[in-house]
Amino acid sequence: MLCKSAKILSGVGITVSLVTNGSLLTKEKAERLVENGVTRPQVSLDGAREETHERLRQYKGAFKLAISAISYFAQTKGYEEIMVAFTPTGFNYTELEDTFYLTRDLGVEQFRVQPLMILGSTQLHLKELLPNPLQYRHIVRTIIKLQDKFGPNTIEWGDPVDHLIRFRTRIQHCINNVNIQANGDIVPSPYLPISVGNIRRHSFKKYWDAGLVKIWELPVIQRMAERICSVPDFGRKEEGIPTVWFEKNIEIDIIDNKEVFW
Repeated sequence: MLCKSAKILSGVGITVSLVTNGSLLTKEKAERLVENGVTRPQVSLDGAREETHERLRQYKGAFKLAISAISYFAQTKGYEEIMVAFTPTGFNYTELEDTFYLTRDLGVEQFRVQPLMILGSTQLHLKELLPNPLQYRHIVRTIIKLQDKFGPNTIEWGDPVDHLIRFRTRIQHCINNVNIQANGDIVPSPYLPISVGNIRRHSFKKYWDAGLVKIWELPVIQRMAERICSVPDFGRKEEGIPTVWFEKNIEIDIIDNKEVFW
């Protein structure tokens, strides 16, 4: 399903990205993905040591699988940009620089640091996971140091709130980004607890023709996005709104429920 969808999208000039923890990737899958149009993979790596990465990821072998995935992507011709994403915590922030160099040695030229998202089960372990202000200062100094040495585009600080603001204010009439989750759900953003369709139910083309391009015009999505002005807002609980990655999303379908939402 993934390769089929990627081939259709890339065939009409759409850039297809993949965000993965690397646990299911093989060399053959890396080759198949790029052959079908996936050109920008991102692998999550949250430490330079096995015990650090797996402390956050919570399963044995996660570190080796992530390293292998990065290597497979780097060794396969055709990928335009390979990115590694690092999430700083109170116990791994000192390994940011070592993780950067580790991935650089593997052939990665794009490194993204993104704040810990207060989503899902993270909310149950904030005291252990969330960096304090002094630790965040260390993170910022490390990023600046590496940018000065290797260039500003080599390592970046990602702001997860940015697209929620842009999509609902500046480009709500014609989006330039669509997220498809592993189960086929189409979501306006991975940080909002709502899905607007599923490619296992209808084809991506049918959803696009049904109005997916202007999905951010929907009042329900606008209202959800307006709640988020900073990272801590992701952890705010409100009646009737599920917790992202912890509770089941609100499900609507812009094809099956067209008369309700358009």
